[in-house]
Amino acid sequence: MDDEFDSAMLVGLHKLASQNGDGLVSALHERLIDRQTQWAASAEIIPIPPLHKRKVKPIYLQSSWGDATIIEFPAPKWQRNAARQRG
Repeated sequence: MDDEFDSAMLVGLHKLASQNGDGLVSALHERLIDRQTQWAASAEIIPIPPLHKRKVKPIYLQSSWGDATIIEFPAPKWQRNAARQRG
């Protein structure tokens, strides 16, 4: 069940509907199922800002913990071979 609904209130409504015999039990159940379905479908939507609203600088440049350490890796073998063939 959804956290927005008080379980004691729901039990009370369920008992009241079953005593009156108005057919509200099925309507209440359908309403709860619809609410859970809507909540589950909307929980997965995450808004992503469009490209023109995104920040230009990478997030690591905005950090307050200092400069980033850049580690140089050797060039790939194909690139070293091409450089060697060019002279």
